[in-house]
Formats: sequence, structure tokens, C-alpha cells
Amino acid sequence: MTRNIASEIRIKLTPLELERLSRSRPVDPEAHEEYLQGRFYLNKRNEQAIKTAITCFEAAIAIDPDFALSYAFLADAYFALGTELVAALPPAEALAKGEAAALQAVELDDTLAEAHTALAVIRLYSWRWAEAEQGFKRALELNPNYGAAHLWYALYFASQGRIGEAIAMIGIAGRNTTSIGALGSIYARAGRKGDARRILDELLEMKKHRHVSFTCLQISTQI
Repeated sequence: MTRNIASEIRIKLTPLELERLSRSRPVDPEAHEEYLQGRFYLNKRNEQAIKTAITCFEAAIAIDPDFALSYAFLADAYFALGTELVAALPPAEALAKGEAAALQAVELDDTLAEAHTALAVIRLYSWRWAEAEQGFKRALELNPNYGAAHLWYALYFASQGRIGEAIAMIGIAGRNTTSIGALGSIYARAGRKGDARRILDELLEMKKHRHVSFTCLQISTQI
């Protein structure tokens, strides 16, 4: 259907886009519902919600074992549960479970930017720098508009001291509380305390969002 619509409105699809369309597969509606519930709870970014998200993604996989997106976001959920954002799972365990899920997602569908991003994030936090960068590049090759890949690639650049590239990349990620907070952290890392404080003030005006307080704490400790 997508190919037919593109033809009618004369959009030229790239070979990579055509490959992704040709490899698309139907998803069990019940599995898709569990996946959507998982995404909803994962976005809440607190311990209980993330644990619920993991339950949802695992339920989706039990219904449809080949549902690659559920594996990709299961990896994200384990990562969130074990990093400083929540710290409800030992980091080594969280990274191991996250990597296993991300690898399964890539194996099932190598054309998913979400899968490559999830795997690259795990490798970034495992200090496997070259593999992480390769993963972010692959994700953006597959989907140049995937904001999460831009965001995490920017944080990769910052971890390597490539601050100019980090700021440029975060600018492509889209403007939301997560990207704004990441920019503040990058400014603080670069010693640009005035810019970091400006971002902190902006975030404090957005405290209605659940995870802003943690982001504010991160920036304030760096400046």
C-alpha cells in the first residue's frame, strides 16, 4: 500500500526504504496492543511504570516471538531500570539483559533504527565506543529522522569530548524535555556554565513533566 501511495504522489523511495517495505510483516493485534501499553508506561520513567512496561513488552513477545520492536524497547526498559535514572536493577544486570534483547531485535529485523539505537546505547554505557558509534550511524542511515538516535549520538559525542558535534547533533533531535536536558548537561560538561544555567532555568519552568526534576539535579551537580 505504501509503495502504491508513493507511486501515485510521485515520491521516489530509496533502495533502503524499499527493502524495509518489502520485509514488513503483519503483527498480531493483541501483541501490538501490549507493545503500545509498554511504550506508554516506559515514557513515564519511574520504577513501577518501567517494570510494568517490561511486563507488557514480554507479553507482546510471548504472543508474537518475532515482534522485533518489542525486543528493542524491552532493551530500552531494562537500560532505564538499571541506570542512574531509576537505579532499581544492578547496572551490570540491566546492561546484560538490555543487550540480549537489543541483539534479538537486530537479528529479527536489521532495518529497524530503534533496534540499532537500543544496542548502541547499551554499548555506549559499556564503554564500547567504536561499536556504539557504529550503531548510531547505522540507525541514522536507516532512519535519518529518528530523534532518539540523534539524542544518544549527541551524548556519545559529549562522552568523547566532541562538544561541537554534540551540540550540533542535539539540535537535530527535536525540542523536548529530554533533549533540552541533554543539551544542558553537554553545556555543563563543556564548562559553559552560563548556558547550562539558562537550560536549568528553562527546565524548572517545565516541572510539570515527571522526569524533569532528575534532569535538573543532573545539570545542577555539574555546574
